Amino acid sequence: MKTKKNGFSLIELLVVITIISILAAIFIPCFMRKRSEMGIETNITTISVGQPDLGIEPAKFYLVKGEWIKNHWGYDQYIQFKDVKDDKVLDQVAYGNLKIFSEFNSDTGYSSDIVLDSNSADWDKCLKMFEQVLKAHAEKLKRQNLRR
Repeated sequence: MKTKKNGFSLIELLVVITIISILAAIFIPCFMRKRSEMGIETNITTISVGQPDLGIEPAKFYLVKGEWIKNHWGYDQYIQFKDVKDDKVLDQVAYGNLKIFSEFNSDTGYSSDIVLDSNSADWDKCLKMFEQVLKAHAEKLKRQNLRR
């Protein structure tokens, strides 16, 4: 008389675990790469500034900081994008290291003396970076609103 098989054999379980391990080994690096590409979003701070007494026009600053900037854009440890009147048009860019970030220059409205404008050689690159920052910032705001 034949006995009825209930369950999986050890070989079948090992094959399933091996297949899952191979799939994980393939997909985890893909997810990590995508996460690092989107890493910009976690380092964006938005600062709205308008100080007429200091001669600084109303503007929105998008501050992006961290190693991501150095690795992907080739600048120092932070970069600030200035959008006057919140019209989603890039007006100026400043960059530097985080040591000088706490110092505020009332002439430029930045914490850096290294300021780029539309006459700078890297301006096209700055416009592309600003588009990335606006997208990542919108995604960050969307996620924050979903959490509430």
